[in-house]
Parts: sequence; structure tokens; C-alpha cells
Amino acid sequence: MMFPRQLAQFTGFTEDEVKLLCNQYGRDYSSIKNWYDGYEVSDVVPPDPDYRELKNTGESPAGKKFSLFNPLSVVEAVTTGVIKDYWNKTETYEALADFIRRDYDGLKEAVTLLMDGARLKIDTSTYQNDMTTFIGKDDILSLLIHLGYLGYDDTSSEVYIPNNEILDEFKISCHFKTHIKQSAIVPHPNTTKGHPYFLSTKVEIPFRYH
Repeated sequence: MMFPRQLAQFTGFTEDEVKLLCNQYGRDYSSIKNWYDGYEVSDVVPPDPDYRELKNTGESPAGKKFSLFNPLSVVEAVTTGVIKDYWNKTETYEALADFIRRDYDGLKEAVTLLMDGARLKIDTSTYQNDMTTFIGKDDILSLLIHLGYLGYDDTSSEVYIPNNEILDEFKISCHFKTHIKQSAIVPHPNTTKGHPYFLSTKVEIPFRYH
């Protein structure tokens, strides 16, 4: 999620909440953290009337950062005691995976770098806030932030893969063939670089191959 503002701490489970659950159920916190943590969000910057904090400390106030966990996966892991991928796939992601396989606008290289642990600076300003129109790979990466497949550092404008569960999802996507109708990826009449592509929602269920 990008810029949740006052709702930042409520967009996932906080570290304190997960530690409490781990204590209640007798689960290993470090394992839960490695698999389901990693989403960084920032609260609003608090006001500083008359610049009091700046005068007293020499620094302006800053928004508090929260490291959040995927709630559904945490609940499944602590109640079952099984650490694994509980991620719910979406039809939209399977369609986006085809853009990755086709290396749309260098997307495959970007995803490869992310899977290797890199952080990539992106421009989220061109994203149209929908699931169908993309001008470049940054728009697709922006949508993946909203879908939870990427974390976003709003200080550095960088995206990253937040945890082992999501890394596992990207690895799994490399072992899927997706039946996509010929109309699934529809180029704009002007298909030169910089013009949008449209993503049809007519996507069939993928199947695993060997």
C-alpha cells in the first residue's frame, strides 16, 4: 500500500500484535517474521506548532514507520503451527505474470533483480489507479504494490519483495503456464513505446506444468 496516512498501523498486523499471538500460541516469532513480515508503511508527519520540536531537537518531526505482517497468513500459521505459503492468488496477478513472461518494457529483468533481493526505484505517478491500463513497467509494479506482491518504501520510492511468502509466489509463477485468450493483452492502436497497453479480464485458470 502507498501512503496510507493515518490508517498506516491498521493495514496489517504490527510487530507487537504478532509477538503477542506467537506468545499465546507458542510459535517461533522469527520464523513468522521471515515469512510474513516486511511491508513498510508510514504514518502522517505530526504537526509542530511554533516549530517547538525543531527548536528543541534541531530536527523536524517525522512520520512513524510501521513494519506490517500479512494478517491472513499470520493467523493461519499461528493457529496451525505450519509455516508455508498461504497467499491467495488473484486472477489479476496471473494476467500480470504474462507481462513478466513477455518481458514487457524490461519487466522480466526488474522482477529477476527483485527476486535476488534488490530494491528498485520506480515512478508511481503515471499509474492510473486501475487494473487494466499500463504505460510502462512502473505502472505494473505500482499495481503489484496495491495487490500486496511488492513492498514500497515511500522515503526512497523503492519497491522490494517483502518476505519469503511473496518470494515463493514469484518462484511459483515461473512454473505456471497461463492460458490467456488472444485478446488478453491488447495493444493500444499506437503501439510505440510510451503508449498504453490494455489488460483484458478474460483470463482462464492457470495450470502447473513440469
